[in-house]
Amino acid sequence: MINPSLLTSDKPLKAKIAKVDNAQVKIVFSDGQSFNVSNKYIPPNSREGDIVYLSLVDEPTLKVIKEDVGKRVLKEILNP
Repeated sequence: MINPSLLTSDKPLKAKIAKVDNAQVKIVFSDGQSFNVSNKYIPPNSREGDIVYLSLVDEPTLKVIKEDVGKRVLKEILNP
């Protein structure tokens, strides 16, 4: 099975889910900086207090990662 960590950067940002409202989630970093994001972007069943990791990659890097994952999936399917 493909490792989900292949879809992330090598320097994920650690953050905490501080508040969950109907459609919004407040994410807080260890230095106190925070932002709100739609709850559709957080892992299912996430709750206040959970730790999450955010990976920031530029578009060319994301393209390479997706291509690599695609090749690995095909290899796994074709060579069980």
